[in-house]
Amino acid sequence: MAKIDAPYAPGSNIAVALNAYRTGDLPTPPANEDLVRLGIPKGNAPRVVPTLKFLGLLDQVGRPTPTFEHLRVIPDENMPNALADVIKQAYAPVFRDLPVVSGASTDALTQVFGRHYGLEGQRERQVSLFRRLCVMAGLMSEEAPIRKPKAAITHGPTVISPPVETASQGAYEQGVTERKEREQVEQGVNSSDSRYRSLFSHVGELPQDGKWTKDKRDRWLNALTAMLDWSTDIVEPERQVAVNNHAQMPIRDGAVAESGDKLEV
Repeated sequence: MAKIDAPYAPGSNIAVALNAYRTGDLPTPPANEDLVRLGIPKGNAPRVVPTLKFLGLLDQVGRPTPTFEHLRVIPDENMPNALADVIKQAYAPVFRDLPVVSGASTDALTQVFGRHYGLEGQRERQVSLFRRLCVMAGLMSEEAPIRKPKAAITHGPTVISPPVETASQGAYEQGVTERKEREQVEQGVNSSDSRYRSLFSHVGELPQDGKWTKDKRDRWLNALTAMLDWSTDIVEPERQVAVNNHAQMPIRDGAVAESGDKLEV
């Protein structure tokens, strides 16, 4: 029997895609450029959709499945358990051999993956993705060892970076936090007026590290201007004239104010 190929996308990229779908920022079917716009590296983007298909979240043409829709609408506190069910179903052969994966070593997982999945050259990445998904779902602890990191991983100008095995968990928790913050901000706007929702989504595309090329910045500003033009109406302010010792009165267009005169408006 031919072995199927297990996915090997970085777990942090899958966390970004999951959160983007929950916040409405992931178009479907997702194209590689959509994923890059979310911050997923261009070289990793082609691995994301096959992973979501393997997990049963997208169908073969890239449309969201009922399972993915369920993950989109459930409360944040229910997300880990729901994700755990998805992982157990997608990786059923692994859980048949290792019913409890929380204490499984890398060697044990590698052997199980070798029995059931192809792409031997990507075995380490396959196991790494599985571990990171399990951490996100609460099936493994963050301290579960993958391998000794060769060097500290940094993101942008920051000095402190998460270890390799906790990167996906950090991305997932960051996405949950950003989603809650966005909901809190949107509560300050009339929820019946959908004109402003695109503005909130657009602000969410600002670079997290505060760095952009001039071209990207200009395109972002142009898009913002277009959204403002669409969502707001421009009105002319009433002109003010000084009357009777600095008193302010409105004046219509075409009227002429004489010193000391009373203007009828």
